[in-house]
Amino acid sequence: MPERAHLRLQHLRHLTDRNGLLAHASFGEPDRFGGYHAIDNGRALRLTAKLHELGLHDDAAHWADIYVRCLFQGFHMGRGFSARREAISGWSDELVGMAEWGGIARGLAAAANSELPRVVRDRAEALWSRGLPDLMAIRCPRAAAAWLLAIAEARPQEQRRLEGVVAHLADWMVEECYQRARAPGWEWFDERMLAGDASLPHALWAAYAILGEPRYARVASETTGFLVRHLFEDGLFLPVGTPGGWCVGGLRNLFDQLPIDVAATTELLAYAHDVGGEPQYAEYAQYAHAWFTGNNVKGLRMLDDTTGGVYDHLSQAGHAPGQGAASLISFLLSAVSVRRLRESRIVDLGTVVSVG
Repeated sequence: MPERAHLRLQHLRHLTDRNGLLAHASFGEPDRFGGYHAIDNGRALRLTAKLHELGLHDDAAHWADIYVRCLFQGFHMGRGFSARREAISGWSDELVGMAEWGGIARGLAAAANSELPRVVRDRAEALWSRGLPDLMAIRCPRAAAAWLLAIAEARPQEQRRLEGVVAHLADWMVEECYQRARAPGWEWFDERMLAGDASLPHALWAAYAILGEPRYARVASETTGFLVRHLFEDGLFLPVGTPGGWCVGGLRNLFDQLPIDVAATTELLAYAHDVGGEPQYAEYAQYAHAWFTGNNVKGLRMLDDTTGGVYDHLSQAGHAPGQGAASLISFLLSAVSVRRLRESRIVDLGTVVSVG
């Protein structure tokens, strides 16, 4: 039975400086010259909203202020966000793609719709309102999913204002992605399942929660079931490997497995449990989260008990030495999702999160 995975924040403190969340660390030591990634700071901002809700008010407020200021500095009106800030030369000319932009927007929406300090909420709201691109033009299922999840984090009045966008994106995912890609034995949104793709059914669950359209829930349920059937074996969680993922009709890559994929799966299953009401989703959410504490094909802990960091990937040779921001935030978002299921009648894997 995997060990209990506590919500440990010491590595988040180490990676956060006055400029933002540092992207990289080696053997737990932050790389001060590795710079900052906008998507990491966007995901970390979403985490702070959840930590604040858990009662970690001072730390969450402090970090949220740093992360939202970092995003402000990297924003370009009408163009989006710079992908990264270099430690010495400043923000890069490269802009984030539409899917990553949606991931950042999800953090902004969560912060604006939280009880974080007013200055943080106002800054997040300002960036959200200034940063909405032409969502009706999206033609990538992962980008569509990212923006549906972002809208689902927004305040109720903003969700109502964007109901037409939600319907358009969800309809497109169902009709142009799922209906075209599905085949016997393949219930997915295109011909390949990639790491992090649990966000796709998650997005349709979110669209169903906003609009109440039954066919969104039906496709979300079918694709969530497909994911569960193929990524779990007797409770053992086997994420899709990278690069390449799993192509219809082909063999599934087993390595490298990424924490961000684990987090996406845990969050999907926890949300599907809340919206769809299926008890088994809560059980599988715990199985997925337990990947971090040894419920993986190698039986290895992905947590470094000395540094509080999380190893960047699981390969055939074992875990990587890197302990960067993306891996850490993935673990913490996964842990917070499981914590919300603590009162559910589910299998106790010893992974329920405790604070303090």
